[in-house]
Amino acid sequence: MLSLGISEVIELVEDLILAVDVSSSMGARDFKPTRMGAVREAMKAFIRKKLTIDPVARIGIVVFYEYSLPIADLTSDVKALINAVNSLRPLGRGTALGDGIVEAYCMFKDLSRDGVCKRVLVVTDGTFNAGIDPRYAILPLKLHGVRVDFFTFSRLYPSDVSTIREILRIIKGRFVNVKSGDLVKAIMEFL
Repeated sequence: MLSLGISEVIELVEDLILAVDVSSSMGARDFKPTRMGAVREAMKAFIRKKLTIDPVARIGIVVFYEYSLPIADLTSDVKALINAVNSLRPLGRGTALGDGIVEAYCMFKDLSRDGVCKRVLVVTDGTFNAGIDPRYAILPLKLHGVRVDFFTFSRLYPSDVSTIREILRIIKGRFVNVKSGDLVKAIMEFL
């Protein structure tokens, strides 16, 4: 057998949407300084680390509460992403997880590259009580091979855990819940 000494390296490129809960409960003080403050710090550390180890990745950000909206298009620009994260504040009542998932899907549909791994990382404290049923919202993502991970913190209602588990029976993804402690360290599991 002749060996040519050629090895093929396949590098997975990823487009990642951070779908972030900005409902009023994110102002709670069970994490320091608040849930939102702790999430901002965790997300900034995650973005810096992700784009250091995977500089061709792109990250976008969608927020959701009673409504959902994109706040940062898919980009590798760390400064733009950090500025978007710094702007996050609790906005209002309701937690429309399904709407956030649909908004993330729309960003992939409009701006994604072919042959790229697509993933949504949902960052939430739970209480899914508004908008589209997330179990239906994820169906287009499943059809297009998008992975959906859940990074949750604080004490979740059993109904929220049940909803997340139902979603993960339908679509690929992981679920990590942090009840206390360091969100920066915990979110790094999703790199």
